Amino acid sequence: AESGLGTASSAGLQGIPLSYRGGSCLYDDLMASPDVRLSAAMRAALAQDARLALPHCGHGEPVAMQARYEAEHRWWNEGGSEVAWHAEQLSTRHGVVPVRFYRPGCRSLSPAGSGTTTQFPAGATRPIIVYLHGGSYCVGSPATHDRLTRELAAATGCVVVSVDYTLAPRARYPRISEECEDAVVAVSYTHLRAHET
Repeated sequence: AESGLGTASSAGLQGIPLSYRGGSCLYDDLMASPDVRLSAAMRAALAQDARLALPHCGHGEPVAMQARYEAEHRWWNEGGSEVAWHAEQLSTRHGVVPVRFYRPGCRSLSPAGSGTTTQFPAGATRPIIVYLHGGSYCVGSPATHDRLTRELAAATGCVVVSVDYTLAPRARYPRISEECEDAVVAVSYTHLRAHET
């Protein structure tokens, strides 16, 4: 049976119904709409995402939901920029939280579209981006968003710190927000200079 999931809310996609089939959220109507302009690569990516989608849509035991989410995201993490990372733990008011520090291999930053390369001065502090992965606070991890954070580090030249905050339902409000806030503070005041080269 098919039941509606409402409409897409992203800019430019208002009024496009999304369909729900077999427990997987598929963008069939979006793919078929003549009013939506998608590149061939984007259509292929959406089709692959639909093939990989497993039936959960927010239902099931947390451990099983996380396992399905990780399985779906393996394909998205293939390839991409090679950026080294290392694991650490940051102290928060709720205990330690694992994080990944992604460090681009070069010492330069090429602004998108500028065609020029800006060198970081010797001894300069490299910018840091603190990344909080998606998954509606119920699923996901730095591992499920590994390629995205690698690409972000490579494109910006920044150190990207991906926070493995505690997921719901284990974490109740405001724990997740506080863990992430404390991670930002810890990175800003403790780890910033320690990870400069």
